[in-house]
Amino acid sequence: MKKILPFLLCMVFIFNTVYSKELGIGIILNESPVSNELEFQLKKELTSNFAGTDYTPKVIKIVYEENMGLDKAISSLEKNPKVDAIFIMSFEVPKDIKTLNKNKFYSFPLGFFPVNEEKLPSNVNYVYGDLNLKEDILLLKELTDLKRVALAMPDGVSSRVHENHKKLLKKMFNDQGIGLEVINYTDSDEQINNALDNVQAVYLLSYGEGSNKVLNLANSKKLPTLSVDFSSHMNKQTLLGYDLTDEIKRRARAAALNYMTYTTEQERGMISNIGDIRKNIFFNMGVAHQIEYYPSLVFLQQISTINEYKKPKMRLSMREAIDRSLTSNPTVLSSIQDIQSGIYNVKVTNSARLPQITANANYNGVERKAANVLTPQNSVDSYLQLSQVLFSDQLNANVYIQKIALDNNRAQSKQEELNTIYYVASTYLNILQLKAQIKIQKSNYALVKQSLNVAQINYKVGSGGVQDVYRLEASLAQALSDIASAEGEMKVQEAYLNNLLNYPVNRSYEYEDLASIAKTFSIEKDFLQKYAYGSKGTEALLQFLINGSIKNSQSVRQLDNSLKITDRKVLANSRERYLPVVQAVGNYNKNNIITPWGANTDALGEAEYWQAGISVQLPLIKGGEIMQTDNLLKSQKRSLEYQKAAYENQLAQLISQTFTTLLTDYVQTYTTEISATAAEKNLKIVTNLYAEGSVTITDLLDAQTTALTSQLNNVISNYSLLNSTVKLENIYGEYSITKSVAEREQMVRNLKSIIGN
Repeated sequence: MKKILPFLLCMVFIFNTVYSKELGIGIILNESPVSNELEFQLKKELTSNFAGTDYTPKVIKIVYEENMGLDKAISSLEKNPKVDAIFIMSFEVPKDIKTLNKNKFYSFPLGFFPVNEEKLPSNVNYVYGDLNLKEDILLLKELTDLKRVALAMPDGVSSRVHENHKKLLKKMFNDQGIGLEVINYTDSDEQINNALDNVQAVYLLSYGEGSNKVLNLANSKKLPTLSVDFSSHMNKQTLLGYDLTDEIKRRARAAALNYMTYTTEQERGMISNIGDIRKNIFFNMGVAHQIEYYPSLVFLQQISTINEYKKPKMRLSMREAIDRSLTSNPTVLSSIQDIQSGIYNVKVTNSARLPQITANANYNGVERKAANVLTPQNSVDSYLQLSQVLFSDQLNANVYIQKIALDNNRAQSKQEELNTIYYVASTYLNILQLKAQIKIQKSNYALVKQSLNVAQINYKVGSGGVQDVYRLEASLAQALSDIASAEGEMKVQEAYLNNLLNYPVNRSYEYEDLASIAKTFSIEKDFLQKYAYGSKGTEALLQFLINGSIKNSQSVRQLDNSLKITDRKVLANSRERYLPVVQAVGNYNKNNIITPWGANTDALGEAEYWQAGISVQLPLIKGGEIMQTDNLLKSQKRSLEYQKAAYENQLAQLISQTFTTLLTDYVQTYTTEISATAAEKNLKIVTNLYAEGSVTITDLLDAQTTALTSQLNNVISNYSLLNSTVKLENIYGEYSITKSVAEREQMVRNLKSIIGN
């Protein structure tokens, strides 16, 4: 048996070689991005349709129309004796179809309009689809106040491919209430400009040689353009156009099938109408930016987009955002200024210890009749006073209190920095999460849109119900709503981030990716894998975090400072009746500086002299003020002690809750990833089964919903993990993201040593 099998295979090969007739195929293509797709699909369909026949089609020559023109391209293939069939993968047809070689088969798969079958030779096959302009006109009307359109056509379309086509197009536009201005690609610039001045949009029938001039002039006038062509989805100059990838497959199949029946059954070349054109309309974002058209989100979701214009954006890493916030955020800057104010407060209070000089003057007017008054008449007594506090416990206490208040300012500033880092990091992560969600939701939107297309086709051919179409339309609308909601929320988050960074609110950035951000945290997935519930390391790590949060807490620091201030006030108050205020005073006197000495004066006094002394003040009895102040301060101290204890308990609770949430988020990243992978595989299976008609629309929608939910849950859990890490570090009072790589590695080693790994 093993010897017979190779013999049989050899015989089959010899049989096919001897008895199978080879058919030489020539193809005419445009040099466009879809030419490879056209060639591939035609070869595939020829092989498929001729399977089981006595013929083997083989492509032996490919000619590109741009190199020699369509007529010359056809002529070159006609002269090749090995070419039996010529497939013209172009919108145009030759000048005179009747002059084609009667010994070869010709196929024109890419037609848009019907032709008169009687005028076609029997060896010519023509495939066309129904061109529905209503949808195109509605799209243009959404972009502009459309009343008149310029129809731009290759010369061949207006003269060689029948004047009837132009009349048909004019009627189709007029039926929609739109006037028509016809432009030929070979018209002069002046003719085209004059035509464009009277229209609000340009409709190009075929993108090809000569169309660039029309497009350039239309774009310079900022007119929306729509191109009908099998390759125009890659055109960089037209605003709207068709992506006919799915249509190409149908056209290639129809052309190959017709050639097979022509060859095997000797039927004449047929005209094939394959119904409505399956078109995917694209919107060129690059051209839209150039001509300043900014359509709504709803408009864009009805179609596909290409060449998306991306305004150059500044790259902003999370660390760069944090650094910017710490040097530019107004709240942080205000807290730093409060530190400077505190420094000045200390200096102001301490300056009371320094020598003080004051200038003093007293005017004294005495009536002349007061003969016995031994003071100068109408005199001014003046003196300069130099004073120096030698000792004042109240002054010392005030200086100490201002220094502690300064430390409170520093603690408040440090807390503002910690809070700002938390706000920036969490907002940055929220933006990344929303970007990931939008990507997933757009993918889901495209999938639902594709499923809707399948449902509509099934409904048209009778293999599906209209209820499938309605349910998918509802699902598509919800998918669009989800995209709009996520994009709106991302704008809000970006505005908040810009506020934190003190940038214009409408600025957007190129953001860092999740993987690189995750590496900047000490507590990440690799570390959490080593975490064991219920172990001694668990309790040790939790206690370490609690102790660290209390130690690093700026609020605890401020409460401690408040206790120190209260203690110093208590001490100063208790010393008030025992420690006097001692002050040295020196006066330089110059009396009667207006007149030397009056008539009624004691002429023995000196006008200028020094006097010096020491002032001592000790309040022995001050009512009950000292005692009541002491009671007040001790009561305030007890209140502060209770506040500190309550806050430390609150910190311990927050650390425990946040760390538990962190562990839960870690587990969810693992489980949601498994769920998302499984749901995605299931969706692919169900989608294929629905296309085959093996499952219902309910099964498809359930699979789509499950896949979308699973993917979103996985994204959310990954970002929630990092957000919980940021929150835990904020409560702990120290961020790993602001540290160097060496410092982070040391932190990880310390944490691992605590849990015993």
